[in-house]
Amino acid sequence: MASMKQLAGQRFGRLLVTAFLHSRPYSLKQPRSTVAVWEVRCDCGNVLEVAGTDLRRGHTTSCGCYKRETARRTVPWARSCRMASLVEETPRRPA
Repeated sequence: MASMKQLAGQRFGRLLVTAFLHSRPYSLKQPRSTVAVWEVRCDCGNVLEVAGTDLRRGHTTSCGCYKRETARRTVPWARSCRMASLVEETPRRPA
């Protein structure tokens, strides 16, 4: 079994890793392989559970706040855009 990488205290994009939570099976086809799940805090204040492999490979770099910000900024016709309406309706979690 490979040793677990220590990610606590490291930053990946807007996410800061705060603690190791648990391990879960990698997939149903590979039940013996496990992936570490970490608690991360986004710069906007949201707390998430993210797989360590997603952090290290760059697949997860924010809680989704970056996507919402760029959708507002880059779409001039945002009022009629479906994404913009979803962005405006999405409630923010209290910090």
